[in-house]
Amino acid sequence: MMKFKGHTTIELTDRYTGETKVYEDDNMLTNAISKMILFASQHNYTQTLSINNNSHWYNLLGGLVLFDSALSTNADSIYLPAGVTPIGYGQVGNTTNYSGCFNWGIYDESSDTSSDTEKKFVWTFAYNNAIGTIRSVCLTHRNAGLFGFGVENWYNTQSGNNGEIATGWIIPDCSKGRQAQNSSNYGVIGTSTALSNGSYVDYCVDSANDRMYSFKVCNDGVSVIYHSMSPEKFDVFRYSRDWQSYTETTYSETFTGTYFWNFYNTDEKTLYFWTGTSESGYQGSSVDVYIHKLDLSGTPTLTKNWNRLQASGYNSICNMFMCTSSAIYFIDVWTKKLYKKSISSGTVSEIATLDSSYNLNGYLDGNKSFILNGLIYIMSVMPIQYSNNTVYYNVIIDTSDDSIRYTNVDGRGRISASSGYPHAHIPPISNDQIIFGTMNDYGATLYKTLSLQEYEYGSGSSTCNVTSPVMYLGTVNNLSEPVVKTATQSMKITYTITAVEE
Repeated sequence: MMKFKGHTTIELTDRYTGETKVYEDDNMLTNAISKMILFASQHNYTQTLSINNNSHWYNLLGGLVLFDSALSTNADSIYLPAGVTPIGYGQVGNTTNYSGCFNWGIYDESSDTSSDTEKKFVWTFAYNNAIGTIRSVCLTHRNAGLFGFGVENWYNTQSGNNGEIATGWIIPDCSKGRQAQNSSNYGVIGTSTALSNGSYVDYCVDSANDRMYSFKVCNDGVSVIYHSMSPEKFDVFRYSRDWQSYTETTYSETFTGTYFWNFYNTDEKTLYFWTGTSESGYQGSSVDVYIHKLDLSGTPTLTKNWNRLQASGYNSICNMFMCTSSAIYFIDVWTKKLYKKSISSGTVSEIATLDSSYNLNGYLDGNKSFILNGLIYIMSVMPIQYSNNTVYYNVIIDTSDDSIRYTNVDGRGRISASSGYPHAHIPPISNDQIIFGTMNDYGATLYKTLSLQEYEYGSGSSTCNVTSPVMYLGTVNNLSEPVVKTATQSMKITYTITAVEE
């Protein structure tokens, strides 16, 4: 068996005095990559996994991020928490000088003396770049090294690195049923939980227990089911789903409407949902929706009409509401404005206008956003065109202060077997897990999705129906003392990972 240890060296050199200050610390490997590899190896993905491929380090740990705060040293804390600001970024092999991008560090290939058992990453930051107090240094996926956790000031590198990693195939349905792919990722309301009409919608994935969770809204209540993501039986005459068992829990209540949508809050373990009469998924110029919630964090509790979102005077509000216990966020796709309703005060306020050359992506409705550690990831919200290419950048909301961060990561992930509909992002049941569902069939091909050893925009499609995001913390190095970089100092960061026999 092999285990890994890491070491970071930071060198600050004053441009006037020539004085160099050196800081050195050890780092730890989180469980993010091991969780992905374990799931992929258990879910019929060994061919694309390419265990014998020796370039996994280049992609899975090829991104650098500097933060202004110390991070948790729990190996299962694999996502950046709200309230932590990225100061600097870098990518292995990327020697481009993005002029005017003050977060960027250039990879120094000449200083890389890696061997078979040691990988050495070296980045240099110019005087005006990465200014501030650095308290932690992390490695992430190479694609997330290009502003994957966002930057405050919009900057387009015209790269659009892919944002999702194909991590396996699962059985997406059971003998009770499942949701079919559709334009807005809606479910059809059934007449009764006791009947088979209506449709189920996937809302979270529990990879630790190999379960897919779905729910259905009916006129007389809510049905929640879960089933194994691995096939239970093999039958030469029938599909595996015909045998796949399920566990069901029902909640009595009365609901009206024709269709329903949802937002699962991974941090709270709470399912928020709402109903409507139009499958288009758009509210138009006004919003009047009752949002219900099913709290699954302890004893499951269903609350009908938890909050009413009512406002008018907009242009085109998409039916994608991002819900927390304290706020509801929503977007006007034509004016590119992001709004927030405070639950405590009841007021609706504009919190940002998203910077984009075009109207925001129309494929926002349904399950195209998720929350992890207080950061809301809005996938593929910003269409950016350059050189006959169109990429769809993700945007992040930091709920600690409602600030907006812009990425250069493309989370579009359309399924090639359908009518170009983007797949849904079915989040993990808890924020210590890394496997996401897609609502797609077994054997589906996802456009703009990486294999485990691929990187960069345009690397092709992958066959899978579960994925992982590139925005994870692969290593964590909390500095023993803060490193303060000023505009008079250049900075060199050497990040070393060594494999040793256990």
